[in-house]
Amino acid sequence: KTDNLNDTVDYARIIEIVKKQMAIRSNMIEHPAKRIVDKILLLHKVQKVKVEVEKIQPPIDATFDKISVTIEGKN
Repeated sequence: KTDNLNDTVDYARIIEIVKKQMAIRSNMIEHPAKRIVDKILLLHKVQKVKVEVEKIQPPIDATFDKISVTIEGKN
């Protein structure tokens, strides 16, 4: 709503969260997506978040460009 940096979330912190959670091995893409949502919701000033995780060229016998999951959370 404003142009003041104190009124927003630190995007560098969000990137750090995503990198850390994606580095943890998971069998299903829902797990890192949920972990990312949960960690971002802990940040100051975050009221809600929507995270999409894509798996490009999934290892299944079907023709897909990608498979994705979207998870939302709110405080």
